[in-house]
Amino acid sequence: MFPNPFKRIKEIVSQSNEPSDYDLQMMSDRELLNYSRRLRGETQQLCQKIETERRQKIKRMQEIEESMNQASQRRFFMFQHTIQKIKETVLNPSATVFGTKQILSLEMEQGNPEWKYDKIEHLSGAYWRFYPNGTFTYAPAHAREDLYPLKGKYQLQGNSLVFSGESDFRSRLGSAARAIVNGQIDWSSGQPVLTMNAVSGASSARFNTTSAYSTQILLYQVK
Repeated sequence: MFPNPFKRIKEIVSQSNEPSDYDLQMMSDRELLNYSRRLRGETQQLCQKIETERRQKIKRMQEIEESMNQASQRRFFMFQHTIQKIKETVLNPSATVFGTKQILSLEMEQGNPEWKYDKIEHLSGAYWRFYPNGTFTYAPAHAREDLYPLKGKYQLQGNSLVFSGESDFRSRLGSAARAIVNGQIDWSSGQPVLTMNAVSGASSARFNTTSAYSTQILLYQVK
């Protein structure tokens, strides 16, 4: 798979302007010593270069393998997500569903400020489903299939519905992700207005990111 370093060294040395046997015989002891040191140094540098290339190829192969595994996991979780949506529709026909009508405000509290536009995209097509047994699901648009729909519990408190939930994911390769939401829906204004705080993060051997935001959304009842 990887080149023989000694073969490559021999090829490079044979192509260089090395002294002939006659030249070597004519060299003094000091000249031979200097030549030997220079050749040893060049050989060491070449060995280091070959080893670096070998490690880079191994790393690239590992990255390709990890990418293939992640793609396979995404397909699996997309299939599970589709099955879950079917179950929610068939087995829980009495769920109360809300969708985003208008995002009134959104403030990034942690993370890259430019992520705000991604959050707006997720929330613009989000749905909140509340079931009679006190559980709910939150499904933002175009979000990770291995984290969403996020599940949790809710309570009715006067004119408000208070909810909280979280979701975790960990792959066999060591990468992990987590999402947490909590908030309430208030009807005191005559319309359902959602106030929500959300935190999400992802980590692997090469990166670690966290984002947090708060938002207020005017909802509409789907059913």
